[in-house]
Amino acid sequence: DCATGAATPCVDAAHSTLQHSLVDKGHTVIVIEHHLEVIKDADYLIEIGPDGGEAGGDLLYQGRVDGIKKVKGSVTADYMS
Repeated sequence: DCATGAATPCVDAAHSTLQHSLVDKGHTVIVIEHHLEVIKDADYLIEIGPDGGEAGGDLLYQGRVDGIKKVKGSVTADYMS
């Protein structure tokens, strides 16, 4: 989770590097992230929750990013606009 607490320019630089160095060359990149701008740019989203530890571990959603908005109980959906 490289973006937690990181300034936006740092997140943008890391995201750009992943995109141009790996994805554009045909590689698959799996990122565990909470930064909404990074999530919004993903091709595919998996949300596991609803919380951490004993209260987590359930698959809440998998699919295109725009589909998360319809998931009840998704913390991520609450923040996607």
